[in-house]
Amino acid sequence: VAISAHAWAAVTAPLRARMRAELPTWVALAAPSAITIMANCAAGLTDVSVLGHLDRDPRHPNATSTEFLSAVSLATSCIFAMNVFIFAGFANAISVLCSQAFGAGNPRRAVRFFYAGIVLSLCAAVPIAAGQFFIPELMRALLPRNTTPLRNTLIREFSHLFLFRLPIWTVDCCVIQFLRSANVVTFPLIVGVGGVLFNVGANVVFVYGLDIGGGVVGGFGFAGSFRAVALPAARG
Repeated sequence: VAISAHAWAAVTAPLRARMRAELPTWVALAAPSAITIMANCAAGLTDVSVLGHLDRDPRHPNATSTEFLSAVSLATSCIFAMNVFIFAGFANAISVLCSQAFGAGNPRRAVRFFYAGIVLSLCAAVPIAAGQFFIPELMRALLPRNTTPLRNTLIREFSHLFLFRLPIWTVDCCVIQFLRSANVVTFPLIVGVGGVLFNVGANVVFVYGLDIGGGVVGGFGFAGSFRAVALPAARG
């Protein structure tokens, strides 16, 4: 057994040495990319957390914090489920194809893949937008007992407002994948984390309002969350 273990260690020594040498490169690429993806997904969590504490809205006087929380949770779940086709499919193909082009020393081809990926992703966003438009009807069909008329109205307002964010988010995903294929991960990380921090502050201002010198800035209530998310999403 001792001889076998010694022989195994000798055989695997070059492999372990290469793994130790490549580990820092792997971590330097994977860790920022993972944090960037988490930051992009955190926008929906911010909406849920902020709107879940909203207890009044002049445009919806009969709504409570429970109604706001239920509506935004259902709408956000459907929106992310539909948008994953763009992120995990069309936009993700940009990273694979452009990485191959960059590896072959052909950056012009990588740029062509990038533009083609944007066009195809935007085309895929059209049916996704149609599905997002009918999220209120989908929720009413799937959850007839839990989707009250008021909750359905809130779901409709939230999902329809976020239709305007879809093309921006699509281009943003394509840009991030292209930069990742070129091993550029620090800039998307800074922009992604900065966007989340800005989104948190903007949500509070646009939803609840901020009193500055006797004047109130923001305070749009339920509809303010869209404004808070749309601004950092434009970084694409």
